[in-house]
Amino acid sequence: MTIYYEPHDFNEITVLFRWKGTVLPMVLCRPAVWVLVSAHVAFLYLHLYRPEVEMPTMPWKLVGIPTSLLTFFLSSSPATASLATTIYTSAARA
Repeated sequence: MTIYYEPHDFNEITVLFRWKGTVLPMVLCRPAVWVLVSAHVAFLYLHLYRPEVEMPTMPWKLVGIPTSLLTFFLSSSPATASLATTIYTSAARA
């Protein structure tokens, strides 16, 4: 898909508020993103403004393996693999 634009029409403000041709519609229209942001805001509120609510602590060693698996599974998703294949074949042709 080709996106046409006027190259002299860009400045910091137009780039900051650009919606068409970005990943923002795909990311911000997913319910999972809003559920996770809402959960984060709720936990932050409990941590900062409700000290009587006991929040469990988690050691960083416990988070290491799930974080590495999450990075692996996100980078090996079909969309990312398709993008990597496109980049590889484009580089091979050049």
